[in-house]
Amino acid sequence: MMKLRFMAVVVMLLSCTERHKSTAKGSENEYTVESVRASLIRQEDTIIFSVIERARFPLNSPTYHQHYASIPHFSGSLLDVVLDYTEAIQAKSGRYINPEENPYKGILPPSIVPHYNFSQLICLQFVKMTLVKIGKNLRSLEKF
Repeated sequence: MMKLRFMAVVVMLLSCTERHKSTAKGSENEYTVESVRASLIRQEDTIIFSVIERARFPLNSPTYHQHYASIPHFSGSLLDVVLDYTEAIQAKSGRYINPEENPYKGILPPSIVPHYNFSQLICLQFVKMTLVKIGKNLRSLEKF
């Protein structure tokens, strides 16, 4: 339960910079308590739904074993293969250009889409300084 709470807190901290369009005139780049609250509510719902879905499959240990699936030109578990290829595709599509997105791996292919100028908040800088490279910690929590 503590592991789940830790991951939920990390997601909430990282979400404090998520943009939401406001209905007020000229405030589309402003962060409000309401927009952050709405973002956190949506993310909480997403986390709860994901946990419920994951509970359907309480243990799938072969997925985490390195030698269960022999995949040519790759050493690692089936989860590692899926994660590596998924992150490579998402990196090429520009996902990790956004400072809010943190990949598990450090070395990824360069993006093929144009860069977008993302704004940053103080809380994002705090999160980056205190929780740098949380991917490895989260991966260790996923192994059963």
